Amino acid sequence: MKLYAKLLAVQKEIKAIEKDSVNPHFKNRYFDINTLIAGLKPVITKNGIVVIQPIVETDHNTLKTIVIDAESGETLESSIRLPDTEKAQELGSALTYYRRYALQSLFLLEAEDDDGEVATSARLAPKAARVLSPTAPRKTCETCGKEFNPKPGTEAFAKQCYDCYLAEKNS
Repeated sequence: MKLYAKLLAVQKEIKAIEKDSVNPHFKNRYFDINTLIAGLKPVITKNGIVVIQPIVETDHNTLKTIVIDAESGETLESSIRLPDTEKAQELGSALTYYRRYALQSLFLLEAEDDDGEVATSARLAPKAARVLSPTAPRKTCETCGKEFNPKPGTEAFAKQCYDCYLAEKNS
């Protein structure tokens, strides 16, 4: 049962993942798959864990997420049936969504989600530290001075963190 001891070590070490992206349709925040992997990968690698997410074809496509102890070979698996679609973009979106949530579930990852009440309530514990991707370019918000990871592909023109962007947009 070395794998479970290693999973416990990962859960003790990893911090909440910052929701750094915005869904343009619903205007809600989420962390994208690259932010999740950038925050998770160094911790699982350090603990000797390998993760693979193959697509398995049977009578329907299934995404499998397999967590492997590189030392003992023990595995933990999760699978979810993918939607039946002929459209590559729809399948790609579903894959990204399911990959992200499978990893979040298997590693019991917290998503940082401050809806404003945490900052105004003294009775609640302080907000968890944000995980900044060690490989993604970091920017400093021109409004509040906080460091943030711009969404991939937006690094050149990202000038504000999400919170300041929303405050400016809603004012």
